[in-house]
Amino acid sequence: MRQLISTIRKAISSAFKKISLRTRSGDDSTGSAALVKAKSEILAEDAVLRGMREKDVYSDGRVKKTAFLPRAKGQDRDGLSVSVLDSRYVGLHRSKYKRPDRATASITVNAVRELGLDVVPAPNPDDPSHALITGIPDRTIGDQESLQADRFAEQLAKRAVRYSFPSET
Repeated sequence: MRQLISTIRKAISSAFKKISLRTRSGDDSTGSAALVKAKSEILAEDAVLRGMREKDVYSDGRVKKTAFLPRAKGQDRDGLSVSVLDSRYVGLHRSKYKRPDRATASITVNAVRELGLDVVPAPNPDDPSHALITGIPDRTIGDQESLQADRFAEQLAKRAVRYSFPSET
């Protein structure tokens, strides 16, 4: 049964990716310029921010893998939530990520893609620069997926750094 569910999820995910690619390229049947503009490509040199707990940072500033581990109850099946670092949204990101007992990690999109993962736009009304790190297996499916998710989390953490917001002027 788990294998069937996994196969169905992969098929649905693949279909949505194809639709998304058509939409980004302007090849959708609606010709919706607004969708094309909202789903602009994320460049390899862009950095993304990921919120984490203060305890997800070692005392020397390195990021622990728990900052990139999908949640145990499957809430991250679509991908890990991040925000593309953009000077237009510094205030928004500061209010979103800079809170007591919280910290922020930064990683380049290129570092994510080098692992065979991707960063795809997923803008929402609260954060126009919201995106998802995709390609991490759903760790709730089985032991193999859980192990792979753990390895990806470890590799992402090695490539990430703690991010400090610029001082407010």
